[in-house]
Amino acid sequence: MIFVAWALSAAAAPAAAPTSLQAQFEQASAALVGEKWEDALAGFKAIEALPGISNRTRGVVTLREATALRHLGRDEEARDLFRRGLAMVPANDPALTDDRIDALLAVGGLERGSYDYAAARADFQQALAFSTDDPTRMRVLLALASVTMFDDAKTALAYTDQLMKIATATKVSADVDATIHDMRGKVLLNMGNYSAALADLEIALKDLGGLTTRTHLDDVMVRSDLALAALKADKMDKAREYLGMTGEGRLPDGPFAAPADTNIPACGGDFQPDDVAVVEFGIGDDGKVTFANPVYASRPGPMATDFARAVSNWQWQESSVKTIPLFYRAVTRIELRCSNAVGRPGEVALLAPRYEKWLADNDLKMPSDSEKRDAAQLRAAIEADKNGRPIDRVPLLVALAYVPTLDIKDSKDLLDQAILLAEQSKAPTPASVYLRVLRLGQEVRVWRVGVGTYRAGLRALLARPDVQADAQSAGVVRLLIAAPALGSTPNDAGPLLQQIVDDKRLEQHDPLRVGALVRLSAIQKQRGDIDAARASYLQTGLSAQQCSLVDAQPSIRRVGVGSSDYPMDAYSWGIGGWTQIEFDVMPDGRTANRRAVMSYPPFTFGEPTVKAMAATRYTQTYRPDGATGCSGAAQRFRYIAPTH
Repeated sequence: MIFVAWALSAAAAPAAAPTSLQAQFEQASAALVGEKWEDALAGFKAIEALPGISNRTRGVVTLREATALRHLGRDEEARDLFRRGLAMVPANDPALTDDRIDALLAVGGLERGSYDYAAARADFQQALAFSTDDPTRMRVLLALASVTMFDDAKTALAYTDQLMKIATATKVSADVDATIHDMRGKVLLNMGNYSAALADLEIALKDLGGLTTRTHLDDVMVRSDLALAALKADKMDKAREYLGMTGEGRLPDGPFAAPADTNIPACGGDFQPDDVAVVEFGIGDDGKVTFANPVYASRPGPMATDFARAVSNWQWQESSVKTIPLFYRAVTRIELRCSNAVGRPGEVALLAPRYEKWLADNDLKMPSDSEKRDAAQLRAAIEADKNGRPIDRVPLLVALAYVPTLDIKDSKDLLDQAILLAEQSKAPTPASVYLRVLRLGQEVRVWRVGVGTYRAGLRALLARPDVQADAQSAGVVRLLIAAPALGSTPNDAGPLLQQIVDDKRLEQHDPLRVGALVRLSAIQKQRGDIDAARASYLQTGLSAQQCSLVDAQPSIRRVGVGSSDYPMDAYSWGIGGWTQIEFDVMPDGRTANRRAVMSYPPFTFGEPTVKAMAATRYTQTYRPDGATGCSGAAQRFRYIAPTH
């Protein structure tokens, strides 16, 4: 829908060789109108550098320069220049009122884009105070409603009421009327008044021509809002009709068919487990999210924008993005909850300190978190170091291998290079094992693929004399071989774990020994030897809850969700999708505290899957007091739309 636009008045044709200030200003302004952003920026910068120009003129030039920067994607610079220009433009100069309003709308839009809705609201309120004509007031009121609906919905509704009054008096076009009613419908949706939201949204739909075969984004967004309101109002027939006309669910995974980095916020602080939000976003050709806006939140407060901020950091594999239909990249909606997953360091993380010490001993450090996400920066650093020491490229290659948008094949190749360079640099055994385990882990990144290759590689690694000679390296590899996968553990899992427990080189409460004892107790329980399980567990010296942090990740034994659990409404609609369920695994393999944390399309598959998943079973663990075996495990379920 149309919210805030930066308007520029028409400018005179550019002069061939401007010699006067007026001619230079006209030429730069013409470049701005013609969307030649670099030319406009250069022109205004040249004027700004001239000596003797008035503060008023410098303020106008600064605002125009900021506009060019914003269109070039240099948002931080643009924001600073807008602020500087606004401070220079006289507030009591009526000839510059439009410049001031446009600048306030633009800088407010930048604040909204960075999820500072409070700052955006302040900017938009200033713009409203300067607005005198109805079209300008409508632009500003729309902007204000968009940044107040999640924490001050009553005020947002008042803004939309003012919009309705102006629209009625001025007889606006159907498209503008649709924009107003859609905004009002979303405000009412976030207030929990679903029936009233439906009424406004149905007017917006009618304004746009009804349920035609048009697929403009405005139509899709209004229909998506209608589907959401109908689902919340339990109007399933209407939800089916509207959802079917959005296109959502026709491709079961939507954009999520391609590998992506889609981390969700952890519960705690502003995030409560029962919080639900719907976020709308788009994906660019580079695999990065181009925008992410909150659409619905189950309660007022910053939660809505915090979820949107998390989605704005999602990334897709660049090579796979073009396989996603443009429709699903342009705009997609996802239902989200926070994650209760407990941080559980993987076995290989036990070797990470030895790897990092080796790097530090060679005057190297790990790339920062921001550097680890920037593939271009990492590639440039690797290229710059190609004539340096082989070890210099090792941490960069490892970091690049784990950039979320990278293909698995590329990740494998990069880790192979890192291993070669590390061993050329005479890496100590723990550092070499760390890298080789990372490389073997790439074999099981895809579900049910490569487990045999993975375990065979680990066994070959364990057979090396230098690995056997290092207690930490050997223990980590044994733990990994013995870990359950695809619902079962290898036949020699017990002896492998016992070897770790019996290794006199390990301290009594070494994490390796504790982890081995916890897992050994689970195997002993499954054999029916409860006394041995209790004895192994008691040797850990840990409480049951502490135990869950070093236990093996549970492996599924029986999937309780089947084709008969396909939600009948969605089945009859011909809608497909998926949901990710988070849950705790009890010692007997049953699940508890099941929650849908991600669902596509929103409010379609989450709740039915949570109910159906009660029959799912996981590998058992042992806890003397019956405490939770694993907290925050997750499973994704996919629903393929029927063809009928």
